[in-house]
Amino acid sequence: MREFVDFLARNARRKCWILILIFIYTFVVWNLGKSHKYTFNVVQQKRDLQQRIIEVDDPPAPDQKFLIDLRNFDYTINQKSCRQLKIKPRFIVLVHSSPAKRENRDNIRQTWGGWKVDHRVIFLFGAVASENLQREIQAESDFFGDIVQGNFVDSYRNLSYKHVMAMKWTSEFCPEAKFIFKSDDDIFVNTPLLSQFIQTLGGIPNFILCAMSWKPPVVRDDTSKWYVSPEEYPNATYPVYCPGCGVLMSTDVAKKLHKVAETTPFFWVDDVFVLGILREKIRVKITPVASLLLKSKISDEIFYENKRNITDVLRYLYSFEITNEQIKDIWGVVKNASDSGFYSVKKLH
Repeated sequence: MREFVDFLARNARRKCWILILIFIYTFVVWNLGKSHKYTFNVVQQKRDLQQRIIEVDDPPAPDQKFLIDLRNFDYTINQKSCRQLKIKPRFIVLVHSSPAKRENRDNIRQTWGGWKVDHRVIFLFGAVASENLQREIQAESDFFGDIVQGNFVDSYRNLSYKHVMAMKWTSEFCPEAKFIFKSDDDIFVNTPLLSQFIQTLGGIPNFILCAMSWKPPVVRDDTSKWYVSPEEYPNATYPVYCPGCGVLMSTDVAKKLHKVAETTPFFWVDDVFVLGILREKIRVKITPVASLLLKSKISDEIFYENKRNITDVLRYLYSFEITNEQIKDIWGVVKNASDSGFYSVKKLH
C-alpha cells in the first residue's frame, strides 16, 4: 500500500513539472513572437521613413509621357526640380527661345533675368538637327543650368508643343511656384515690379493676365505665314486669346492647360491653341493687362521720338518686342530704381 502511495506521489510531481515546463515554453514563445512583431514594426517604420526621404529628395516623376498628341515625349535636356534645389520661388519665368538665339538668352541673363530675388528663369526649346548646335546647347545648359529641351523638332509649326511643355514642366518640376510668367526672348520683363504685383495677388487661383486679342479673323491668304486652312480650323474667327509674348498665370491654370491638351486635337498656332482654345475649355477668364503693358508706340516715343523720358518704363510690367540694346537701357533704369527701394519686394527666406 505504501509503495502505491509513493507511486502516485511521483506521478503527481512529474505532471507538475510537465505543466511548469509547458507554461515556461508558452511564455517564451509568446514573448519571442511579441519581440519579433515589435522588431518587424520598427524595421517597417524605418523603411517607410527611408521611402519618404527618397520621395522628398527625388524629382516628381512625370505622370505620363504625353504632350498633346505625342505619346513618346521626353526631355532631351532637363534641370533639377525646385524641390531638389530646396527653393520655393514666388514665380517662374518660362522663356520661349529659338536654339540659335544665344545672344538673346545671354542678354536676358545679364539684365532682367539675372535679378533672382524670388524667382527662377527657364529657357525652353525643342530638338535641333545640327550636332554642333546641340553640343553648344548642352554646354550652355551645363554652365547656366536654365535650359529645358523637348524631343520634338524646334520649328514654327511646333510652337504649341513648346508652349504646353512649359506648362507641363512647371507642374511637374516646380509646383512650389505660385505663378508663371510666360515670355518670349525678345521682350523686357520688369521683374521687380512683377514681383511686387504678384505679392498683391496673394494666392489667387484661376488667374490669367495678358493683352487680350479679341476674336481676330482667321487668315485665309495662303501666301501669309499665318495662313490656316479650313481643314485645320473651320471657324471664321479665333476665340479670345492672349498674345504669347507675355502672360502671367497662376500655376493651377498651367496644370489644367497641359492636362486638357492631352485630349484636345493639336493646333499649331500656339497662342490661339493654349491661351484661347484650351483656356476656354478650362473656363478661365482673362484679366486685361491694360496700362501695365509697355506698348510699341510708347517704346518708340522713348527711343526714337524723344517724346517720353526713359524713366516712364518703371510703371510697366513687360513690353512687346524690342531690341537687346533697348532691354539693357531699360534694365539700367529699373535696376537703379529697385536698388534705391522704388519697388516693395519682400525677399523669400
